[in-house]
This record gives sequence, structure tokens and C-alpha cells, in this order.
Amino acid sequence: MEPSAPRVDPAAPLVILSPHLDDAVWSCFSLLARERDVLVATVFAGIPGGEPGWWDAQCGITDSAAHVRDRRSEDAAVLRSLGRAAVHLDLLDGQYREKPVPPDEIVRALAERVPAVRHVYSPGGIGHPDHALVRDAGALLRERGVPVTVYTDYCYSTREGWPTFVRPDGRPEADEQWRASIGRLVGDRLTQPRVVRLTDDESGRKLEAMRGYVTQFSNIEAEEPNWQVDGTGSADPEKRAVEVFYDLSAA
Repeated sequence: MEPSAPRVDPAAPLVILSPHLDDAVWSCFSLLARERDVLVATVFAGIPGGEPGWWDAQCGITDSAAHVRDRRSEDAAVLRSLGRAAVHLDLLDGQYREKPVPPDEIVRALAERVPAVRHVYSPGGIGHPDHALVRDAGALLRERGVPVTVYTDYCYSTREGWPTFVRPDGRPEADEQWRASIGRLVGDRLTQPRVVRLTDDESGRKLEAMRGYVTQFSNIEAEEPNWQVDGTGSADPEKRAVEVFYDLSAA
């Protein structure tokens, strides 16, 4: 019988459930810098076939299969430089598939590769359909007794600025963006997040790690100012130094 979820073991690693091959570094560098025994499990890391996906085509990629292999290699190298392990699940990124992936399929794929966890950090699903699917898988893990913390999806999470409950000068538009994505999951905790600020050294190391994703970094930095209300990219020193979490108990 296939496991319904990874078992909880205090001796097992903390697992960051990353939708794509870079999200853990963008959103959870504080965990990678500070926590013991962290493993990053990237959900949508499957090797595609056929024509390039829409984002690949926009970035000038003509061979998506070779591109994803390159992305896997750079992800493993970046995480290895931080003393962390990488696990790549074989589910396809949204640009390469026609249908959503059910949360149960994500949980099953995780349990097959990572049979035991100490704690899971799952995305809030802000701003991207793939992230929302992994958010729902995190909610299912919680229902099945796994301790879960929600992290907010940088830099989708700052497209409307910071919420008023993260910064005093935040924007109500950001409040609504976060509420629509994670309000049902975190409930009354929405306005009481755990805000972590990286040290200057950690922020610098985060930027170095972000740049290690050579296939992605320059394209993201070129694209994000078009979508961010403040017109800056993800490397912005003020924004990248702030990471936001919601600690949930098991259901």
C-alpha cells in the first residue's frame, strides 16, 4: 500500500516543499541559513517532452527537457553550497501539462521520495497556480498529522506591496491578495504572521544563492519590475531580507 503521507519523526529532516526549482531559496533562505538538517523537495521538477512551455519560449529556451535538466543541476549545486540536500519529484511544471495535479498525488509523490519528515514548510499559494496546488498539498499533509508551517511566496507575495500586518506602511491591496490566497488556510492567524528579517550577511548570501540559478535569475529580474507595484525586482535588498511565515498545528 502506498503511504498516505510521510511519517513524522523528530530525527528526520525539516522539509521545504518548493513548487519550482528556485522557490525555496527565494522564499525560505532563513531556514536554509539557520535550521539544522533541511531538505528541499521540489514538486514540479519533472522532465517534459514536446514543445517548449510558454515561460521557456519567452526566455528563448528551445529544448525544455534539456533546460529542466540544467535547472535540476543548478538547484542541486546551489543547495549543496548551503550544505543542504535536494530532492526532485517528477511532476510536471504547469507550463508543460494540460491539467492541475491533485494534492493527493503531490503528497503521494513526496512520501515515496521522502518517507519521514520532522516538519514541512509549504507555500501559501500566492500569485501562481502551481504554488496554489502545493499549498493545497500542504493543507492535506496537515490534515494527515504532519506539522506544517506556511511560507509566503516571494516575490509573488510582494506584487501589491507588503500587507499592512507585515509593515506599518503596507497596502490594503496586498492584504486582499494574501487573504484570497491563504486566508482560508491560516484563518485568524492571517494578521499575525511570523516575520523574519535576514541579517546583512544572510541577505548577501541569499542574493549569491539566487544568482546561482543562472537559467532563471536574469529573466526573473527583467520580468518582475513589470509586475511589482514598486517597480523593483526580487533582488531588491529591502524586500529580499524579509521572509514571512505562518506556523500551523497539525489538524
